[in-house]
Amino acid sequence: MKTLSPAQPKKRTQSQAHFQKEESARKACQQVLAIANRFFEAVARINDGPLGENRGDFVGKRGKNGGNRGKSGEKTARKKKTLWNSSGLCNYRLRKKNGQSGRVDRSQPRFRFPCPLPIIHSILACQTEQNIHREFKMAFPQIRMRRLRANSAIRRLVRQTTLTVDDLVYPLFVKAGEGLKQPIKSMTGCFHFSPDTVAAEAAEVASLGIPAVILFGLPKAKDPKGSRAWAEDGVVQLAIREIKKQTPDLLVITDVCLCEYTDHGHCGLIKDGQIDNDATCELLAKVALSHAQAGTDIVAPSDMMDGRVKYIREALEQNGFHNIAIMSYAAKYASAFYGPFRDAAESAPSADFQGTALKDRKTYQMDPANSDQAMAEIALDIAEGADIIMVKPAIPYLDIICRANQRFDTPIAAYNVSGEYMMLNSAADSGLLNRQPAIAEMLTSIKRAGADIIITYFAKDVASQLKNQK
Repeated sequence: MKTLSPAQPKKRTQSQAHFQKEESARKACQQVLAIANRFFEAVARINDGPLGENRGDFVGKRGKNGGNRGKSGEKTARKKKTLWNSSGLCNYRLRKKNGQSGRVDRSQPRFRFPCPLPIIHSILACQTEQNIHREFKMAFPQIRMRRLRANSAIRRLVRQTTLTVDDLVYPLFVKAGEGLKQPIKSMTGCFHFSPDTVAAEAAEVASLGIPAVILFGLPKAKDPKGSRAWAEDGVVQLAIREIKKQTPDLLVITDVCLCEYTDHGHCGLIKDGQIDNDATCELLAKVALSHAQAGTDIVAPSDMMDGRVKYIREALEQNGFHNIAIMSYAAKYASAFYGPFRDAAESAPSADFQGTALKDRKTYQMDPANSDQAMAEIALDIAEGADIIMVKPAIPYLDIICRANQRFDTPIAAYNVSGEYMMLNSAADSGLLNRQPAIAEMLTSIKRAGADIIITYFAKDVASQLKNQK
């Protein structure tokens, strides 16, 4: 029998090689996680808060006018500030705690820690490696994914996302007048109600278990300022009182905007051919305050003016409405899916603006191509006092809902808008879709993306369907 000499290496079996690879992957993953933990501990020490909520001193020698100085002393072009340098390290100093806002305490040591992107990539690589080993040991037929789809009972048991009536908010359109319940031609199954008839509709909504409605007003008269929006006897203010009188436990949310009330159809005051942001915010605060005085539970500014949440929060606090919540339309896009709503709310920008910057709302609503701006908008609104943030529309922006859900702890609402509503209805009416399963799939996808609240014209249909299933 042949024996191995001490100089001859012993051949490893396939199982031994596999074990060593798995062990190496496990140790590498542990090392990466340890680095990640040190990184997050360092972040937590910076100003006692998460990195994204603070301002610090980005290290680098600057010229008098902000330009960088090279070794020769000549001024070079300004470089974009970045927290992470090319080596993947961060230089960050603590701010002073002595009330000198904006001043950096240069006596404090710089924090230096690895860039999170390599950490994340390393973790994902280790996890992928481990998954490969797992699949190597347990692949088909040991794993058959169809086992957990075998019947409806097991599918229900392992279902990750379940749509419930508690997720829903139903929109209602209130028009000046009496005894109104007029069908809206552009929106199948939706109506214009007057303040005296909307209470009965709200009672029906409450009987289905839907927890909330959101009100949109159509006044009898319009003017350049939209002054009927904050009138004590305004259409929304009257509707709030009627609903609360009949169904006091139903949550009432009110849209805070000027577009339905201005004769030009824009969401703010116009000055010198532009939307006057700050003057508009002052009026929006008056609108929100009038809704609070009428008895609303939540005000929902949808105008997309900068700083309007701050104006509204200050107005509510100063007048004793500490418990009125703000649901901010934080990431509202300049979308093509609003068409049926603008017909229903009589709120489209005036045709007189054709050929000008005010022909649409793109100077204040968001560019559909941008997602980072949405995160900034949401962060700003939360900082200003928003209790709930909203993404609108929903279906074309599921990625925004998902990013917001992963980044913020604030409840997230998503508006399943009129264009999405009518798109599905039109396909169902043409026999191209099975209506109820399509509705369920659409709304479930919104919740699966991360929405906690879904504003939808399908709310009554879904609530009835869920009620019948019990």
